[in-house]
Amino acid sequence: MKREEIFSALEDSAESFVELLRSKGEELNWSEFLQALSRKMQARVWAALLPLARDAASRLVDGENSRDVDTSSKKVEGGYDDVEVLSGAVTVCKCALTLEGLNLTSELAETLQIIHDILLSVPEECCELQNAMSAVCEACWERGEEVEGREGLVPNCLLYLVARTFSQGATVKDVGRVWGMRGALLLLDFEDSSADSIKELLLSSLIEPLYLTSADGKKLLSYLFGLHPSFVDSLHQTIRNQIPWCPKAYLEVYGEVYFKSWRLASGPYLKKIEEQCIQDLMYTAVHANRSGPHAAFPALRKVLGYIHHQTQHSGVSEMIFRLYNPFLWRSLKVANSHVRANAVCLMMDAFPLHDPSSTREEIDTLLQKQFDLMSELLYDDSPMVRSLTVLGVGRALCRYWELVPLSVVKSLLHKMIRELAYDSGSDNVRVAVIQSLSIVLENRLSHAVLHDLLPLLKSHIHDTSVKVRIAFLDLLLVVRGIRSIKFYEVCAIPHLLARMDIDSIHVVKRIVSLLVSSFQPSSAPISEQVARCLTLIEMNMAAARTFYRLVVAHLPPSHVVRFMLAVYTTVRHAVGEGEVEEEEDEREEMKKKKKARGGGAKKRGRKGKVEDGLKNHASNALQGEGIEEEEERDPSGIREGGWKEGEKEGDASTRDPPSLSDRDLLAGALEVVVILWEGLKETLDSPQHEKLRLRLVSSVTESLPLLFNSLTDGRSRSALYFLASFLPKKSVSAIVRGTLETLSSLDHNSQDYAAMVTAMTSWKQIGDVVGLVSRWLKSSLEEAMPRPHDEAGGQGSAVSTATKNHKKTKGKAKASASSRANTVTESVRSKPQLALNILNYMLLHPLCREEMKRERETWYLEQALQQCMNVLDSHLSGEATPTGLTFDLLRQMLSVYMRLALHRAGEEGGREGRGCEVVRERVTEVREWSEGTLLPLLRGDLHAKSQPAKRHSNRKRKANQSQPTSSISDPHVKEGCQVTETLLGVTTEAVMIGLTDGELQLELAQWAAAFAETAAGPVLLKPLTKMMYQLSEASVLSEVDGIRTVTSLVPTATLLRPLLQLAASVSSGSPDDFKKVWSVLSGGVSQVVSVSLRLHSLSLSPHTVPTFATLTNLTMSLLARDVTENPSKCKSASSSLPLLSSALLDIVARNENTSSLFLSHLQSWLEDEDEEKEGEEEEGGTDFPGRLLRYLAALHPLSLLSSNGKECDEAIYCIRSGLRFSEQMKQHGKGEEESWWEELQYLSRTLETLQNKPYSY
Repeated sequence: MKREEIFSALEDSAESFVELLRSKGEELNWSEFLQALSRKMQARVWAALLPLARDAASRLVDGENSRDVDTSSKKVEGGYDDVEVLSGAVTVCKCALTLEGLNLTSELAETLQIIHDILLSVPEECCELQNAMSAVCEACWERGEEVEGREGLVPNCLLYLVARTFSQGATVKDVGRVWGMRGALLLLDFEDSSADSIKELLLSSLIEPLYLTSADGKKLLSYLFGLHPSFVDSLHQTIRNQIPWCPKAYLEVYGEVYFKSWRLASGPYLKKIEEQCIQDLMYTAVHANRSGPHAAFPALRKVLGYIHHQTQHSGVSEMIFRLYNPFLWRSLKVANSHVRANAVCLMMDAFPLHDPSSTREEIDTLLQKQFDLMSELLYDDSPMVRSLTVLGVGRALCRYWELVPLSVVKSLLHKMIRELAYDSGSDNVRVAVIQSLSIVLENRLSHAVLHDLLPLLKSHIHDTSVKVRIAFLDLLLVVRGIRSIKFYEVCAIPHLLARMDIDSIHVVKRIVSLLVSSFQPSSAPISEQVARCLTLIEMNMAAARTFYRLVVAHLPPSHVVRFMLAVYTTVRHAVGEGEVEEEEDEREEMKKKKKARGGGAKKRGRKGKVEDGLKNHASNALQGEGIEEEEERDPSGIREGGWKEGEKEGDASTRDPPSLSDRDLLAGALEVVVILWEGLKETLDSPQHEKLRLRLVSSVTESLPLLFNSLTDGRSRSALYFLASFLPKKSVSAIVRGTLETLSSLDHNSQDYAAMVTAMTSWKQIGDVVGLVSRWLKSSLEEAMPRPHDEAGGQGSAVSTATKNHKKTKGKAKASASSRANTVTESVRSKPQLALNILNYMLLHPLCREEMKRERETWYLEQALQQCMNVLDSHLSGEATPTGLTFDLLRQMLSVYMRLALHRAGEEGGREGRGCEVVRERVTEVREWSEGTLLPLLRGDLHAKSQPAKRHSNRKRKANQSQPTSSISDPHVKEGCQVTETLLGVTTEAVMIGLTDGELQLELAQWAAAFAETAAGPVLLKPLTKMMYQLSEASVLSEVDGIRTVTSLVPTATLLRPLLQLAASVSSGSPDDFKKVWSVLSGGVSQVVSVSLRLHSLSLSPHTVPTFATLTNLTMSLLARDVTENPSKCKSASSSLPLLSSALLDIVARNENTSSLFLSHLQSWLEDEDEEKEGEEEEGGTDFPGRLLRYLAALHPLSLLSSNGKECDEAIYCIRSGLRFSEQMKQHGKGEEESWWEELQYLSRTLETLQNKPYSY
């Protein structure tokens, strides 16, 4: 483009300039254009550009244009806008600033000044123009002295750049632009109000994440401390206020900012940063709060920690010592333990405190002073200080082992290991000692000293605190990686195995991690791994089970499968060798007999064949895709795994293979295979490990029948059945056919049924097991059923009637079920105890339970169990004694029946969409039976007991029975209590697992309350309290129209009242009896109070809380009755209150919100009493002194709750009303007796105390 065309467009008009930019903008290179011009021609450009920029800037800022203007778009009729004009001017100026020889004419300088002046006035929608204008100002500053007056071009630019970093979408590049302009910050007058805007932005940058996470941002924050001395205080105060609340990741950044600003500072800046910033943080940290959600000390310690770790820089150690010296030493000896703890942490973090410029003697004296302080603080009265000192000593020894004298090292370690490690006052101190030693072991020079000291801690594996045991195992894991110290020399392996069997999962996982390289070294040959496995089984079988259950997570699936096959092959080989030996013995006997007869044909024995088969089987088991023999051996052998030299090494590597006579060892090996398969089952079921699973199934299926024939002991058979449960049914069909027969042949008390039941479930044969159990129980109950005495059918049962009615509709199903191919004959003797054990196992095992609920035979089982209620009824009534069944068996049958019925009802209700209706039917059935049988028995009500219940309308009672009295010592009453406890336990579980709704919960609460009101209430207190607890928990989940309300507490309140009345009746007797009752009831009441408060806070309706209403009414009734009997008690101590009232008020007073809720219900109680007594007054029956005493009874809770700082204005208002009424009665001549007038005066004085102001008569 020709030069004259450009000049013509610039000098013609703004419209021509814009047209030039639009048409030739991409082709036009302003830098080349300006570079080719002479200085005179450049001046011509700036002279033409200045008026264009001035006019456009004026119109853009004022919002006015020449001629007709569209203010929304800033466009004129001519077809251009001011933004385009300014954008073009800014582009030309920016290109000029990039030239080597800048020709700064007055017109260019004025244009740059215009750009700077309107930078902050540009509309927000012109953000690109604003950014370009800022870039021009930045370029002017970067040109330095070439641009005269550049100081006037930075104020608005700084404001824009800093503000830009806080805008949405800001990047690290924006922070870098501010860092590039940092020199311009020195031009600001920080004492003038004109700099307030930029100062506020700079202070905000201290809490802006973009600055705290970028390198340029951190450097800029440090640079700010050198701008002005007065600004340092503002910066420090901003950071100081932010420290307790900022994220932890930023705390170290603040420390870095302080340290870098200190290194850059000098003169007054250095003194100010040291004394008013860093030292202020140190002093504040010593006296800061240690606990709470926003505790200041941990945050301040992290900030100072960055400075403490910079001692390698010159002058840092001297600065730290000089700033701590005025206050740290005395802070270590103050009375406040929190201050001492803070000071200990800081002293240990900054250790060693010294001045490098001091003489050697002065440094040694100062170090010895610190060692002496450490020794003193190790015996501090505060466990917190002791534990912190121990940890600090560990860190100090780790970092400065070479500098600390050996005598001091041994002295400190002796105190820690021999004394503080056995600190009985605090487990935190014991934990700190062990953690401290783990830290010290990081220094290799300490290993020689600690080699003989660590075994002194071996008893800590059995410490009573789980925290100590975990810390000790973490120490052993550290020791395991040290060559010169063996972990099994610190703690013997038998002790580790003993803890593995009984300890928590957190401890057990660490033990497994510690022993995995000893008992399951992946680099060792597979034969050696099997040998170590057998050794572990011999040492502790329970620990072996736990070990192999968790070791699966440490090994790849292919390795686990290969190891399983090796162990299984070992068992198979032992069985095969045993068979060969037995056959050889038999053959020798035959040879002797034939030789005695004079001959006999020679036949080849099976020994060669069996041995060949075992070898082939072993080789096949260890081959296959994905299972290869590892060639590399463990270079350290068994010793690296943790065996003592000369002790276990020979046992593991050279032990003889097991034989058939080692029954326990073979059973343990099979259990290991089962455990590993169970842990790997989900992995093997995935498609990528299909080949591993098929290989495992094939190898096990091949020889499983042989093991079943040879291993007949209970443990081995159980393991084999569990192993068979992992195999497909068709591959073990012979075993499937014999399992039910084996199950039926077990003894009454046998415990070997679990594996067979699990296997039958996995083979989808659970129905056969249910059928067998059903026949056993039905036969037992039929034998135990009482026979009719006078007329046939006189002992008929409603249960039998219901069953007969149901048989009409399910006759075909029953015929089909009975026509199954039974493997057990009907003549098998019934085994009720075994049947109940099997049922309990199936109900507890999730897989068995779900499969059982779907089986048709389960309905017949439920009907058979239902007969136990009839047998129990006859037994408890004394009409007949069941034959063949003990009372405990009948009670177990009732428990199993209810649990089974509830599970099936929940399944059926969920399938049919009827929710809790089916569950209610089952519960109602049992509830009606208990109300007709158990409740009269516990009440001692013969008439009610002899009346025919709904379910027993056809039962005739003996008319000549005499009236009995209920007594807990009566055998039938005792048994009735046990049955009731069983029913309460099962129904409580139904509430707990969510099988009940609000309506059914209310029915259960009313039903349980009836038992609480009987003479057996104290005996049933524990199960009743558990039910109340679960009802309160269920109320939290109850909703009405999607809203939680306190009305869901009605069932809980229904049961709470009789339980509290029961406690009240006991409290009138011996205090020891009340303590026993309250120890059972207090936990449930506390839970009810907590749930009530939670629901009250969530509820949107101002309903009275039923549970609090019950609690308040009963408490105040007891107090009113007590004060009525002795009016002077209102002035006595709270210890003289009724026992129950005192216990309830203690629970209420624990929380301010519960106190407020109690007082609001107290007001309602007083008002209700007023209405009742006012009604009596109208009838002429008011006893005014009695009413006054009720108000006096309220003084105890008021005094207790007000002393705790609780609000009681509403309750005070009620008592005030009582005082006014009493005065009115006195004025009318009623109640002149001095006996109650004194109480009235005491009431008024107490009211003055509560209100802190006099009450005038």
